Amino acid sequence: MVEQFFEKKASVIIPAYNEEPRIGQVIQAVIQSELVGEIIVINDGSTDMTSESAINNTDYLVEFKKNSGKSNALITGAKLSSYEVLLFIDADITNLKPHHLDSLLTPVFTGEVDTSIGVFKGGRLITDFTQALTPALNSQRAIKRETFFLMKDSLQGKGYAIEPLIYKNIRKMGLKEKKVYLYGVSQVMKTEKLGFWRGFLSHLKMYWEILQAIAGK
Repeated sequence: MVEQFFEKKASVIIPAYNEEPRIGQVIQAVIQSELVGEIIVINDGSTDMTSESAINNTDYLVEFKKNSGKSNALITGAKLSSYEVLLFIDADITNLKPHHLDSLLTPVFTGEVDTSIGVFKGGRLITDFTQALTPALNSQRAIKRETFFLMKDSLQGKGYAIEPLIYKNIRKMGLKEKKVYLYGVSQVMKTEKLGFWRGFLSHLKMYWEILQAIAGK
């Protein structure tokens, strides 16, 4: 017999790299959701005060001395998790509300789907457009823990390519996925955080990792 979804809880995993100005408001939204059982923050080699901004409201705070990439951060968080459902949330999204998390988690808790993916809508035009154009790159995802661990080995060390590889595995495994619109949610662009040229180069690195992973290299 399926448990009532309100009796279930999720492990929220937040990878973060130099997100001191932003991670606090993300965590504040997360802790207000009654469907969240624990918060795991992976500080992926930050050189700012990301940890200090997160430490008071997290159950686990893992600090990497060097930046190891997004895939390793998420896998580390998943290994620490205690609950049957994982929810991946970026540390640089804006206007996140508790009901956004609930809308991602509920269809997984009820067994409607194996995983759900969040798509920004009604926020900033640039992020709305990007997410609609390339949904496989979207980062806000709820997924059954056992499902994630079935694909874990193919994700190790893949950096930013973890999202399209999860997307690829879901289709290969024939799993059910639901697209959930996150109205009003947006994201701070790399060029805004790092300046134009550093942000541009960071984007290039991200897309290069993704292309290599898709090509199977």
